[in-house]
Amino acid sequence: MVLETLSVVARWLVAALFLFSGVSKITAFAATETMMRQYRFPLPRLALLAAIGIELGGGVLLGLDSSTPIVTIGLILYVIIASLMILVPQLGDPALRKPALNHLAKNVAVIGALLRLYVDVLRS
Repeated sequence: MVLETLSVVARWLVAALFLFSGVSKITAFAATETMMRQYRFPLPRLALLAAIGIELGGGVLLGLDSSTPIVTIGLILYVIIASLMILVPQLGDPALRKPALNHLAKNVAVIGALLRLYVDVLRS
């Protein structure tokens, strides 16, 4: 019972990161779209809408333990792509390097948590 409860809490904690991020993109839609233009996202408005959908949809599905293997792999790919498109270019700017490294470290940890959720589902 305790392990099952901890598993649910862990899943929702990871899901919360995506839910908060999706909501923040909605509340700062114009600023986020401008940032995406600066990083040369193709079709930035469409990319932003897709990001919001992935984060909110993926967060809810992850939290509810629905289609977890597909959702976790999708979110892992999303985190990798976002990191490559936004954080890696920031490493070249001395003013942005330290925050970018911190965000990259967080993203690596999130990928680790998602992989763990993936493995746990495959074992059950």
